[in-house]
Amino acid sequence: MKKFAVICFAVTLLAGIGCQERKVSDKSIGESDELYADVKLYLPNPVEDLVKGQSIRMNDWTGEPYTGVSSLFYRKNDQLYSESEYEDGLNTSLILYNKDGSQRARVEHEYLESEMVWNKRYNEDDHLVMESKSYKVTNDGFGFVKRWHDNGQLQFEMKTDENGNYQGLMTLYDEEGNVLKQENYKDGVLVES
Repeated sequence: MKKFAVICFAVTLLAGIGCQERKVSDKSIGESDELYADVKLYLPNPVEDLVKGQSIRMNDWTGEPYTGVSSLFYRKNDQLYSESEYEDGLNTSLILYNKDGSQRARVEHEYLESEMVWNKRYNEDDHLVMESKSYKVTNDGFGFVKRWHDNGQLQFEMKTDENGNYQGLMTLYDEEGNVLKQENYKDGVLVES
């Protein structure tokens, strides 16, 4: 036992880590037969400990929430597949790349007390194509979902309640901005079209 304590103390001094049980799952996230990561990230262990409604925090190999950038690459040619940025274990942005290296899509997330409250998605031209915002951070107590056509014109907009159910008027627009259809929802159920 004395030998183990000495080894743990030496490892702690040399590597800046403690000798403790791993607090992460055995397999890193994102890796597959086709992809590998420059920074290996893990889910908390056990996953059952996650709190419902909270976003999953990605951990480094010591079990601590990761802050930094993790990239995935194709194994066959080392070409970049994606870049994910993390802050205190929470994914704040993701960029996906085409095989020619051009940007395919970009996603941004914002959090309030570990819960994702804002999500924005951009296309290959970096134009906003979808945005959703939680009721927790809006002035009227309702969240919303908006989607845009490729030309930048609003495609639809809808409000959501705290359970994610559609509420109120949903409006669908064509590519010129003309109203195509309106539907009214209550507690996620269509009440008028």
